[in-house]
Amino acid sequence: MDDWLQTLIQLVAGHPHWAAALVFFCAMAEAIAVIGMFVPGTAILIGVGAVVGLGELSLWPILLWATLGAIAGDGISYWIGHRYKDRIRSTWPLRERPELFARGEAFFARFGTLSVAIGRFVPGVRAVIPLVAGVVGMPPARFFLVNVLSALVWAPAHILPGAGMGLALGVLGSIAGRLVAMLVGALILIGFAIWLGYIAWRWMLPGLGRRYRRLIRLAKRRDTAFDRVLVAVLDPDDPGTSTLIVMGAAVIALAVAFVSLAEDVLMREQITRMDTAVSTLVQGWRTPGLDRVMIAITSLGDGVVITAVLLAIVVWLLLRRQVSLAVGLILTMGLAALSVPLMKGVFVIPRPIDIYTGADAFSFPSGHATSAAALYASAAWLATHNAPFRWKVAGFALAGVLITAIAASRIYLAAHWPSDVLAGLALGSALSAIYALVFRRLDLQAMRPFRFVGVVLAALLVAGGLRVATNYSRAVDAYRPRVVETSLDAAHWRLGDWATFPADRWELDGSEGGALTLQSDAGVEALREALVDAGWQIAPSGGVGGFAKFLSPDAPLDGLPPLPQTHAGSFAVLTMVRPVDADHRLVLRFWPTTVSAESADRRDRILLGSLSDERVSRPLGLATLLRDPELSAAEQFGLLGSFPQSGRLDWVADEAGGRRVLLLLRREPASP
Repeated sequence: MDDWLQTLIQLVAGHPHWAAALVFFCAMAEAIAVIGMFVPGTAILIGVGAVVGLGELSLWPILLWATLGAIAGDGISYWIGHRYKDRIRSTWPLRERPELFARGEAFFARFGTLSVAIGRFVPGVRAVIPLVAGVVGMPPARFFLVNVLSALVWAPAHILPGAGMGLALGVLGSIAGRLVAMLVGALILIGFAIWLGYIAWRWMLPGLGRRYRRLIRLAKRRDTAFDRVLVAVLDPDDPGTSTLIVMGAAVIALAVAFVSLAEDVLMREQITRMDTAVSTLVQGWRTPGLDRVMIAITSLGDGVVITAVLLAIVVWLLLRRQVSLAVGLILTMGLAALSVPLMKGVFVIPRPIDIYTGADAFSFPSGHATSAAALYASAAWLATHNAPFRWKVAGFALAGVLITAIAASRIYLAAHWPSDVLAGLALGSALSAIYALVFRRLDLQAMRPFRFVGVVLAALLVAGGLRVATNYSRAVDAYRPRVVETSLDAAHWRLGDWATFPADRWELDGSEGGALTLQSDAGVEALREALVDAGWQIAPSGGVGGFAKFLSPDAPLDGLPPLPQTHAGSFAVLTMVRPVDADHRLVLRFWPTTVSAESADRRDRILLGSLSDERVSRPLGLATLLRDPELSAAEQFGLLGSFPQSGRLDWVADEAGGRRVLLLLRREPASP
């Protein structure tokens, strides 16, 4: 898992009393009137439940504290309503949102006593119902009976789904490791953003909206030069104001994203290792059939097709007497076409493969991604500018699918690094957003959006089809899979050139994934035979059947495949295991390089290896997980030195620049 996620899990697991306190206070705060509106209690409870599912916390104490917190929270809300009665209506912040209390009263009037139980599971009235129960005078004995019984259901309903999610993530994490951690991180950010959006929509925006309109009315009355500018830009009655806010924020965010990517690429930071790893991984997925599909898709972002679609849109706009829109779109696409080669000449980043000459021989940013994002996003805006929101979503979703497919094809065909494509998407989307900002006040009712979309799609299909038909053979040759392999003298490698290889494994996100302490020029088959001779065992095979064994709570370790790990986008070509006990084993993995060691009579690819320590856990007795903490170079050397060595290999330790490696050299047969 990613370091931050593993650290968080270890922090929670190492302080179970704090985890219990967090569960209690979140469950309580979510049920307290008004406060519950601002506390993401459900998300936190599900998150702690996920840690339970990962086997790091006991289930029953967490369930107990969640139940007690829910009882206490509803009890406090009830007491407040019982104590202050109708005075609570005129107290901040309920006086700002009287409809919340009215909604709670209507809910209580409909369901009576059962509203206390049902209301626990209804977000809109969750924190108001106990308050209303106290205000209307519900008897305490009846309230607390329903309160306790419903809490016994509410707590498992929040903790157990999280535990199931944690269990599933643990199983997937045993298979996909850091990729799952990245997915979890993305889901956490999305969930946090949704929660902030909910808080803003329910509590902040109504008040801000009233103050905003009051400010604009005041500016219209004062009518100074500054006020006229303010009204012209931010008048809520102007349909272009929403475009200004949305597209303005988009331009700022996209510009920041592009600058950040450019800075990372210029500094050759972690993102460049990610580029190599992801590109190598994707190249392993290539098939002739999928190549044909991706070549057809990438043609839709080709300069010839982009120009044809642009001309079709411009003609349509001119026929509709939208001259300014047509000229603006030509300028937007001209700026995209001009900026890409200029930046390629500045950054001078080589492509993964050589397919072009001149400035196009460089890769940052992607011209296909830039042009596709600029043109097709602009077309989506033109088609949906005056349309209802649902049509805006549909239009931009359609454009997004097309743009994403073109961008993905560039990575698949090794025409660009992932960072090139991301930068191109940011640049092209920013240009499209600027285009929308400039022309936001135009009335496009005469555009006939459905016919316009039909014209764009027809031009895209006709131009794209012709481009594929006339350029396919050349494209197949240009994008053919190829791997650049090099060689070095075996003696030089043994005498110190081994230090030119990475000291640490590269994860797919470019981060370091543990020390690479072994190197070998023996070849995969010879190395496997030598390790078997030294007491190591061939690892159980993976595949669907192998990884399905993790779903069993009593799966024996000797039948489980080791966790798959990648180095620079490549999976291990050799994996060996050495049992320590029934729930503990050591794992040796070797990854290929593109460099071969040459001697007088043989040439074998150099392999990089690492030792890890796998242990079994069985969370909740529902599945089997593997823990694989990274071992330092010193720890790996300590373990490897305690094992017998094969007579087929020379195990040579070497050190340079404070770095140690163990060279596994195939022993040459003795001369007769």
